[in-house]
Amino acid sequence: MKLINIKAVGDIATGDYTVGGIGIGSVIKKFGSDFPFKKLNNVLDGSDILIGNLEGPLTSRAHTEDMRLCGIPELAKSLKAIGFDVLSIANNHAFDYGADVFKETVSICEEAGLQLCGQRDYGDFYCKPVIHENDGFRIGILAYNWVGLERNAGSDKYIANIYDGIVNYTWNRDPLVDKKSQNEIDRKNVHVINDIKRLNQLVDAVVVLPHWGYEWGIYPPYGVVLEAQSFVEAGASAVIGSHPHVIQGVQQYKTGVIAYSLGNFLFDAPSDKFNTGMILDCKILSDKRPEISYHFVKRSKYFQPVPVSGDAAQSSMTMVSKSSKAIISDDVSVFLDDEKIYKEYENQYNYLKRQKVIFLFKAMIRNPKLIVPILGKIKNLMLIIIMRLQGKRVRW
Repeated sequence: MKLINIKAVGDIATGDYTVGGIGIGSVIKKFGSDFPFKKLNNVLDGSDILIGNLEGPLTSRAHTEDMRLCGIPELAKSLKAIGFDVLSIANNHAFDYGADVFKETVSICEEAGLQLCGQRDYGDFYCKPVIHENDGFRIGILAYNWVGLERNAGSDKYIANIYDGIVNYTWNRDPLVDKKSQNEIDRKNVHVINDIKRLNQLVDAVVVLPHWGYEWGIYPPYGVVLEAQSFVEAGASAVIGSHPHVIQGVQQYKTGVIAYSLGNFLFDAPSDKFNTGMILDCKILSDKRPEISYHFVKRSKYFQPVPVSGDAAQSSMTMVSKSSKAIISDDVSVFLDDEKIYKEYENQYNYLKRQKVIFLFKAMIRNPKLIVPILGKIKNLMLIIIMRLQGKRVRW
């Protein structure tokens, strides 16, 4: 029996998220690129492949410019040094600063020895697969992005973006259209399904890394559940999701396993409500369903991921169990109705924005220099209010 052991973490954001001057990027510039990983205590060790989602570019410009979610190039070597092998760049922030910065990110990571998944391929595959071999076991990895496509024009030339998914990620809500899409599952995600089937002919197992779902809620929408299950039915042994920024349920489905979201691994959202991440330990065997276990990390004062145990681990496990039970329930289509989950996302989004305002004013008391970026955000808020009064739909 052949076996390969994969570990995977959630979103890795190496630059300041909340505001320039506060966050992971600023901490790294002060203490060095290895600093965020000093408290991991070997929790990432013991795998044949370590995978994460690189949520944002790496660029030399991050040293000198206020670039949200952008990390410095040295981070690539630090990620490689702690064991990362494969990073997904199929997400809604990898192309935030255009093609040149995206290509710089690719170059920086490849020079550090990191394999990048989620790039467009123009041969037999839509997503350029990463193929990794360990003791004769060949595993193929694919990554795709479903979110933020409307604001990153041109990214589909570089990133495996998917435009024929089931879930509606826009403000143009119509539950009847959602239901119709769900009933057309066999005609959706054509590139993903075809890639899985093709890659299965070349490897012993396929892992799919989707960037999908609605943010900030512990339940995936029903449309995502249907998509995940269709990927397993197409031949994927494991489906490991990112983007929601919170941990969600895990489902063992037919011959595969689905982890809908691993939450945040390295991220500086202003609310402690979203500071938890899951490390998925997945043993893929050649002749039966993968075996899985979990570890959890929480963010420290300086945004470092720290392994947790005891009550903290149990709290995270309870969250995963609650989400998992909903996913496999008999009335899953009602409980995880896309429109219902979307409304919860909007509620959580507005909550996070309120928390961000509180966070910034508290931070300004400690660091008066933050008045400049804070005034900039107030200006943006006023512009949004004006646009809303004009009847335009924009988020604050």
